[in-house]
Amino acid sequence: MTSYNLSPLSTRQRLLGTVLIVVAFAGLSIFYGASINLNLFAVAVCGVLIGLSMIGPSRLARSMAALPVGSGLAIGTLIVLIVGYQTSLSKDSSFVPSWALALAPMAYLLVRELGDYREKLMFGLITVGAVFAATSVWQLITAGARAGLPLMDPNNYGCLLYLLLLPSIHMLLHRAWSGPRISTGWLVVSHMLVFLGLVALFATQSRTSAVIVGVALAVWVGLALWRRLSFKPVAFVLALAGVALLTVNLALVDLYALDSISVREGLGVRGALNKAALQMFLDYPFTGVGVYVFPLLYRFNRDVSDQETAGGFVHNDYLQTLAEGGPLLVACLVAFAAFTLIRAIRMFRNAEFEQLGLIMALGGVLAHASVNFVFYTPVLAVLVGCVAGMVDWRGTNDMEQAKNRSDLKGLAFVLLGFGWLCWSYLGLDTLSQGVLNRQAGVPFAGNLNSDPDSMLNFARVAQTLNPNRGMPVLAEAVLLEQLLIGMPASQDLRDAALDAYRRARRVDPWNPYVNLQMYRFVRSNPAVSGSLTQEEQPVNLLLQIIALDPTFVPAIDALMQYAQDVGQEEIYARVLQKRVMVWLPWLAQMDKGAALRYLAYLESWSKQQRDNALQEQLRTISERLTPIQAIDQQRWFY
Repeated sequence: MTSYNLSPLSTRQRLLGTVLIVVAFAGLSIFYGASINLNLFAVAVCGVLIGLSMIGPSRLARSMAALPVGSGLAIGTLIVLIVGYQTSLSKDSSFVPSWALALAPMAYLLVRELGDYREKLMFGLITVGAVFAATSVWQLITAGARAGLPLMDPNNYGCLLYLLLLPSIHMLLHRAWSGPRISTGWLVVSHMLVFLGLVALFATQSRTSAVIVGVALAVWVGLALWRRLSFKPVAFVLALAGVALLTVNLALVDLYALDSISVREGLGVRGALNKAALQMFLDYPFTGVGVYVFPLLYRFNRDVSDQETAGGFVHNDYLQTLAEGGPLLVACLVAFAAFTLIRAIRMFRNAEFEQLGLIMALGGVLAHASVNFVFYTPVLAVLVGCVAGMVDWRGTNDMEQAKNRSDLKGLAFVLLGFGWLCWSYLGLDTLSQGVLNRQAGVPFAGNLNSDPDSMLNFARVAQTLNPNRGMPVLAEAVLLEQLLIGMPASQDLRDAALDAYRRARRVDPWNPYVNLQMYRFVRSNPAVSGSLTQEEQPVNLLLQIIALDPTFVPAIDALMQYAQDVGQEEIYARVLQKRVMVWLPWLAQMDKGAALRYLAYLESWSKQQRDNALQEQLRTISERLTPIQAIDQQRWFY
């Protein structure tokens, strides 16, 4: 790798920065969502912020002056994310995903300051990746299992693997062609790690990842022929890839069949997602709907042809950033792609191929982002930032030392301070998850959530500190309702609980649990019925939930019970027929028991109504439901 050092960090500081990045990478590999282990995410983000703070405003200012294009893009992306959060339709949904996207430019700014420790950083990242790959190969051999863990999506796991594999393979080839002689032992170990990575990558069954590796192999073959380099190292890597692919084909129990039907269905689903994203952009063409608000809006605008995806991602980061962040956020991603392409062109024009593996890895990710959610995955965002930080974007070995810039120093100071301010809100969210949702592993939460009064006080303090969050308001409403059970005659408590539920609906209107909890409160407290608005009536609360999410089982079951209680079972049957029936194939993947229960009810209802057309529709749906298996969400440790 080209070595340069824009700011003289001490050896201890560079070592600390390297360790922080590796630990953050390893930790984010097992981060499974804000509702599961947000504490892990908060610690990883804290580590990156500590690394940036260790660099300090002065060094960051000199670095920004020396590499204005890369710094400008990184800092511009952070500013766009900050502004975009303020205009988001749902700040609850946008906060953590905005941090996830911000990890890429943050990691870039940190890694490029590490100087010669960037090679040690790459070694640390490869070591962690090798552990993952070895685990995947072991599961492949012993159980014939598809590789995916520790990530929850095998395609993203494939992306993680080639981000480490391509620079590693190119480093071996480059040293074989022009570098110092490598010892036999180190050469054997290096190729064994490459083989492990290739087996794990092919075992993910990620077609895009396999194609990216195949293109990289073709580039190395062409480079060897063009520059008249020794073909032996490339041939050996090709052989390893061939053996790895054969191993996977022999060991994997369920191989994906790439037929015309699966391709057509896949394209249809992608088309539905893309169409929805474009429509959201047209509705909010300047600001976008907000980072990760797509799944909230897609739930009630979902195309019937999409019965496969969870609807959380467009599976095209360019379209998703356009829909969610508007033209400015997608421009940051497009600019990154353009800079990568320009660097690749200059590399070939100047015949400087030392960093070709890094550029190919970035190029692969940028291509992969057009068919998957790469940058929205925190561990991949950090890894992309690391790889980008290792690239010499100016294309020269002599990086000039930039003079200190007071204006840039001020900007760096403000950004660092604002970063820690935002992290304090992330810490508050993490503590809220531990106290109010009893998420395990959150410090100090146990002392608070063991006492209802302490939890209520915490919920109110959390609202004061951050009024944009819906969870503390909902928690206050639920806690007040619990107090009301012990004092059923208290009108003040009843009014306070109703007011809290109303505020929770205003703050977080996209959360179906808010309406569901308010429905339960209204049903169990008929004394409030006289003060309810039309939309707050019990049946309307449930209908609003099902309009938002027609596969939300608790609300559907609650509607059935309500319809039976008031003697209007036709309401339930019509909602099942008009809103839920078309989504039974998707629901079966999440809760097959519920899907079959609703199907059986509709079949009985159609016979009572002698509706032959409905019976025929249900017969077709029943045939689709039979082979469907529920999605098994496997995770490490959690």
